[in-house]
Order: sequence, then C-alpha cells, then structure tokens
Amino acid sequence: MSARGPVQVALISVLLAAHGRAMTIVELRSRLAEAGFGGLPSEVLYQGLGALVRRGVVAKVRQPGQARTHWAAAGSAALHLGTAARGGTGEAQVCRDIA
Repeated sequence: MSARGPVQVALISVLLAAHGRAMTIVELRSRLAEAGFGGLPSEVLYQGLGALVRRGVVAKVRQPGQARTHWAAAGSAALHLGTAARGGTGEAQVCRDIA
C-alpha cells in the first residue's frame, strides 16, 4: 500500500469523525476547510476519494431518495442504512465504480 498524502489523511479523519454518517462532497469540503484544508480544487478531493475507494478505506454511497453521491468510511453504519423512516427495508447502494 502506498503512503497516503495529507489530503487523504484529512478526508479519512473527517469521515471517521462523522460517526458512521455518509457525507456529500459539499459537507466534506466544509469540514476540510475547518481542518485547515480550505480552497482545495474539487479535482484534488475526488482524486483523494478515488484513491481511498480503491484501497477499500472509503466507499461511495448512493442513498435512497438522495440525488447527491455520499462518501463514508468503509465499514461505517452509513453503508447499512435502512429506509425504515420510509417504511422500507432497503439499504444504501454502495457504488464500486469511481468516475
């Protein structure tokens, strides 16, 4: 496994601090700014997330009823969200591909 850069470490830290909740790129960008990583281009964030997905550390998640892609730490509760609030039993769809 190759070394992680500071952006990837910050992304992991932010996602772990979310206590199992998946986050949109907008939420991630806001939390990263609070951690001193403000002003990063979207491309840098997506490259970092893509590398973490390939390593199995982060998962790209599409949540039922949500248009935006969410990101979560691998193994987090966000990957197993039921739709009980809507009366269903479905789970969030984990996307294995990265665009």
